[in-house]
Order: sequence, then structure tokens, then C-alpha cells
Amino acid sequence: STQMSSDDDSRSGGSEESGEPDMNNLSNPDIMSKYRTAGDFANYALEQVIAACKPGSKVLDLCKIGDAAIIQKTDTVFTKPVLIDGEKHKVEKGIGFPTCVSVNHVLGNFSPRESEKEVVLQEGDVAKIELGVHLDGYVAISTHTVVVGQQEVTGRKADLLLAAQKTLEASLRLIKPGTKSSELIDIVKKVGAAYGVTPVEGIAINSMRRFVIEASKHCPIAPRPEEKLDPFEIEENDVYSLEFAFSTGEAGKCSDKDGNTTVYRRAVDVSYMLKLKAARQLLTEINIASPSLPFSFRAMEAKLGATAKLGLREVLEHQLLHPYPVLTDKKGEFVATYKCTCLVTAGGMIKVTGLEYPKCVSDKTIQDEKIVKLLNTPIKSSKSKNKKKKTTKKSAQ
Repeated sequence: STQMSSDDDSRSGGSEESGEPDMNNLSNPDIMSKYRTAGDFANYALEQVIAACKPGSKVLDLCKIGDAAIIQKTDTVFTKPVLIDGEKHKVEKGIGFPTCVSVNHVLGNFSPRESEKEVVLQEGDVAKIELGVHLDGYVAISTHTVVVGQQEVTGRKADLLLAAQKTLEASLRLIKPGTKSSELIDIVKKVGAAYGVTPVEGIAINSMRRFVIEASKHCPIAPRPEEKLDPFEIEENDVYSLEFAFSTGEAGKCSDKDGNTTVYRRAVDVSYMLKLKAARQLLTEINIASPSLPFSFRAMEAKLGATAKLGLREVLEHQLLHPYPVLTDKKGEFVATYKCTCLVTAGGMIKVTGLEYPKCVSDKTIQDEKIVKLLNTPIKSSKSKNKKKKTTKKSAQ
């Protein structure tokens, strides 16, 4: 299973890929604008959560801050129905991935329910904040790691954060048509070794398309021995969620055995006549609120109360939802991860999510000449593009 979820059907391509070739055409300014605006909103929400990540903050409150910021922003755009082939359609928008705040040895997908035991941040905690925004199904997703209460990160935690940051930065410079997925994995190994940390199994680089956050291209950053690899080449019009995670643990293995699950996604290809009224109510609510993208179970409980919990078992029994289990390393270890959304356009790579990294000081450095050279290369962005950027952004508003 990848961190994102434990299924494979969503990566098989599906009808959208063949049936709607133009739905992900990045030369269409309308689509481009939706991705960029979703990215701006994701960065805004991330900033709100980071600002609230202080010693004493409750993880539940932080997750609510992120989700509320996403809704606040997406409520400002596409407020009127749009005309498609002469018919009015409401534009779907909102949370593309619910806010998760995963601390220390917890890798991801931690978005607690109200009833769960409180997790309170402490000075020095390594907190991973993950969230996503979608506008009309175009998803911008991001994960950012901070060390709570520290302006400057040092020691093992600095090595850990730097490995994830440098891997992402070097990889971004290779995101162009023709690059092979194996070239990205090569960077992961070398940077991890330079900082003395281990890439985490179960994390992957995924291609995305409209309404699908794990599309057909999928590349684990630390393949398990038994994992069947499906190498790919990057092509123009691709959209990727690029994620790199490292652990201070030697194995780099994260499991879902002690974590529970609070984030799910509707398994769009499965249907079943549910018997329990509560289960039917829950499924109806999911189909309305989050028909294809991940959601937090807390959001369902907020709408349906006890009915949500009552109906969950039967819905899960018939595999109507894909779980995103909470993934954990060994207690005492630390895990860091950075993820951004990037678009491969005719004019180059465009990164739509991601914030400035925390300041990290380490005595370790990358020696590999090729990677050092990559990191010293500026990411290309032509002047004319920037001008265009501003105008398309306005039109999205």
C-alpha cells in the first residue's frame, strides 16, 4: 500500500483517462488556472496550520483549522453555476485531501475524530501537515514538515528534514518530458545516504488527473523487495504529486498495524445494496459530499452524528470505501516528508504547492556531483509565463 491508500484500481487508468483526453490538457488556460488557484489555496491553508503549530496545540484543532481554511478559500470562487453544453452545472470544489497532522514516528493520514484521545504538540515534535484542495476536480496537494517551537533545526532532525527537502528540490529539477522514474529513485538513495537517514517504504510519486489523486503512473520511492515495479517516463501534460519521506530508523518501514483509520475515499467502481439504514445514510452523505476524493470521517460525524459510526461497519465490509490508514514507524524514531504538486507543461515544470522550508543546520553535505549540480540549477520560469500567470489567476476569481 502506498501512504495514500491501499488499493490499486485507481491506478489502472479507468475510463476518465481514455474517455476525457482533454480534461487534463494543461495548455488549456482554464484548467491551468484551476490548478494554480487550488495550489494558492492549499498554500494558504498550510500557512494557517503552520502558524498554529505551537507547543500545547491540539492536533484535532490544527486539522480543523486546515479544513476550515480550505473551505473559506474555495467558497470565494465558482460561486455561480457554469454553462456546459447549454446546461447549468454547479462546480464541485473544496477539500481534495483532508488536513492531517502526523507527529514524530507517525508518517501520515492522522486526522483524529472528536472522540479520540487528545494528541498535544510539544516543543521539538516533528509535525507533518498534509492537505489538498480541489477546484472542479483539479487537485493541488501538499505536505510540509516543521519542528514545533524551533526557529532553527539542528542535529538528527535537521539531517532528516534536509534529506527530504533536498530530494524534492533535486527531483523538481528533473521533472521534464523524457525523465525516467528510475532517475528520481536514484536521487532518493544518494541523498538519504548523504544525510544518514532511510527512505520510507510505502511512499510513492503518483501521477494525478481530474478527480483522481492516484492515477496510472506510480513509483514507490523505496520499493519493497516483493513490489512489482512499473517504471514510467514523464510526459508533457502530466501532473504529479511528488513526495519524499525519510526516517531516522534503519528499516524505513512504516506499518498501519497500530494506527486506526479516519481518512477514506469512496471506491467509485463498487456498489452494493446496503441493509442498514444508517449505512445507507452514510453512503448517501459520502456520495454527495465526497463522491471521489478523500475525506475525514470526522466530517461525516459532524453531519450525521452517531449514525455515521453506526453505518461505517457495513459500508467497509462491502469495500465501498478505500481506507487511508494511519502509518507509523517505531516509537522513538522520527519521520519527515515533503510533498508538492507539479505540472509538466510545454513551457517547463510548474510547482503549484509548497512553502519555504524551515531553517536546518547540519554538518552533513551531499557529495554526489550530479546532485550538487542539479541543486545549483535554478528552476526555469520564463518572464512571459509570469505575466500570463497573473491574468489567468484573476480570471479564476
